Amino acid sequence: MKKILFTAAALLMAVSLSAQTREAFNAELGGRFSVELDKKIAKGWHVYLNEEVRLDENFTTFDRFHTTLGTSYKFNSFLKGGIEYSLINHYKPNAKEWQNRHRLSLYLTERFKTGDWTLSLKETFRFTHKAYENNTFQSPRNPLNLKVRFQAQYGGFHNVEPYAGIEGRLLLNGATCSATYYSASDTWGDYSFTGYGDVYVNRIRGFAGLEWKLTRKHTLDFRLLADYLMDKEIDTNSEGTELKSMVLTNKLFPQLCIGYKFSF
Repeated sequence: MKKILFTAAALLMAVSLSAQTREAFNAELGGRFSVELDKKIAKGWHVYLNEEVRLDENFTTFDRFHTTLGTSYKFNSFLKGGIEYSLINHYKPNAKEWQNRHRLSLYLTERFKTGDWTLSLKETFRFTHKAYENNTFQSPRNPLNLKVRFQAQYGGFHNVEPYAGIEGRLLLNGATCSATYYSASDTWGDYSFTGYGDVYVNRIRGFAGLEWKLTRKHTLDFRLLADYLMDKEIDTNSEGTELKSMVLTNKLFPQLCIGYKFSF
């Protein structure tokens, strides 16, 4: 765990040094509302379907539908793995069009119990395909991400289980380039695209919430997320011959989340 945190800190420093400009800090509130069906196929084996709606810009703008079909298998008392497919329908209000993405996720979760506490570490590898036209000199069409999440959950209240945790997201194939920055004119020159070799942490997430088990089949989940976003935004022309800007985002994005799960 110490090794993971040390690596994340080093990568954060690398991001800060590589970006020439950093946008002014800003914050806005968003929301997530989801419904999930979870079917037990056999002992330790589940199949689930989740539909989530996301809002942003202080609940004034619709962001996306997020549909996920997945399956998980519990190998033993402390190890569980799973695979998910997600269809992401993202609406761009300025362009008045949908931008769809296909995502495949593989994950492993290690759980450790100590008294009434359950500690878990989850590692997720994600492959995403952008099924729309995008400038590949700015970002890859198929971004790869690795997420690491630590969570602590307390089960001493029987049907109500509070939890909290932290998660880091690592981009594995960010766009790279060679360019010279002229501070006097705030412009770039001698630009050339060099591939997808940029690896850096682009999001840190903290979260806290509780699971309320109404009955054996019905569960409500209330959660507050706080995302600190520090992605690198590269703006080039469509031919990839001119670099207009390279900015490191600086945004706090808290989100109120409510979820319902039916297990059968």
